[in-house]
Amino acid sequence: CTLNGYDGRVRQPQETLKANQVRDLSIENCDISGADWYALDFVAVQGGHITGSRIHDAGEFPLLIKGGSADIRVERNEIYNGNTGGLSAGSGTGFDYFVSPWLHYDIYDTRIVNNLIYNNGIAVSVNGGYNILVAHNTLWQNTNLLEVMHGRRGCEGDGTTCDLNRKAGGWGTTGGEEEYRHERPKRILV
Repeated sequence: CTLNGYDGRVRQPQETLKANQVRDLSIENCDISGADWYALDFVAVQGGHITGSRIHDAGEFPLLIKGGSADIRVERNEIYNGNTGGLSAGSGTGFDYFVSPWLHYDIYDTRIVNNLIYNNGIAVSVNGGYNILVAHNTLWQNTNLLEVMHGRRGCEGDGTTCDLNRKAGGWGTTGGEEEYRHERPKRILV
């Protein structure tokens, strides 16, 4: 399919295609573009792939995968013309959008391979990821090639869900967004 949010003057939608809290979603051979923020935005998506697609022309990142997303394969895509960057694996996500049991990292077990990523700010950004493979991609005409850092986490409004996720062992807060680092318990020898 072709999804284009650009009306000839303005990028109309915040996201051209947004998938939120779904399982086994496949995006194949699509052309997705023209968003003010993200052309394709996955939040808490577990299982699936994005292959053979053109994802481009976004005010922030053309492709964003975050919010406890897991087991996603991003392969053989052309990702370009993102003002902030090309592909972000993990980002600041509201802790209230995470789905159990994926309550620790922003993105898990994801393969980003054989993509052409160009004319962006940061080509690939990994924020708060676990077991992420970035390999055999062609990155050119980007301001920065790779960014790897801790994720950011905050509660965006549903404090009850944030508190339940925290009590279930999730790594997050019930307050505003901040860089989140899980502290390992200290071992005490007796």
